[in-house]
Amino acid sequence: MTSKPMQRMFGVDSPDFALVFESTVYPDGTEISAGAFIQPKIEAGIVFVMGSRLRGPGVTAADARAAVAGVGASVEIVDSRIVDWRIVDWRIKLADTVADLASSGAVARSNRLVSLSDVDTRLVGMVLSRNGELVDTGAGAAALGDPVDVVAWLADTLGDSGVALEPGQLIMTGALHSAVPMAAGETYVAGFDRLGSITVHIVD
Repeated sequence: MTSKPMQRMFGVDSPDFALVFESTVYPDGTEISAGAFIQPKIEAGIVFVMGSRLRGPGVTAADARAAVAGVGASVEIVDSRIVDWRIVDWRIKLADTVADLASSGAVARSNRLVSLSDVDTRLVGMVLSRNGELVDTGAGAAALGDPVDVVAWLADTLGDSGVALEPGQLIMTGALHSAVPMAAGETYVAGFDRLGSITVHIVD
């Protein structure tokens, strides 16, 4: 929930967060079984890999930028254990998503990392296609105005509990568009300006 439309939808003014488990991280071009999820949707987003330790409070965007090893492309599969999680009648709130591991199911990420000195993440455009047909578009600025600011926010938020972002950790910065329902037999490609593309094949 780093985008303003998602925050308005849930009636909150802040993102949420949860752990990303190594067992749910997949490489570019992977096959992912739809049957492993309950009610999955696809979201494309920008990810960072930490290069050095970053701990709040008081973390600035400049601090976050200096601590990041690189930025890359990703596709997240969001899923939920909550019945009818489409926010029908606004019944699902921030606390529900926190309890639901931030609706995290899996993530596929590119092995290619780009230095932040070579890209302005606010201006990174994204195009998502399904079986070769355009599904949605987005830009990096959808994530708190700048995905780097997501890293700073997370470091500050975790710092309040004495937790730091550590080298090598993967930081997902949120969807750049509306979540797209997915099904077996579909191939998704998310193409990012300067970052390259990421592909996932959804199988039975």
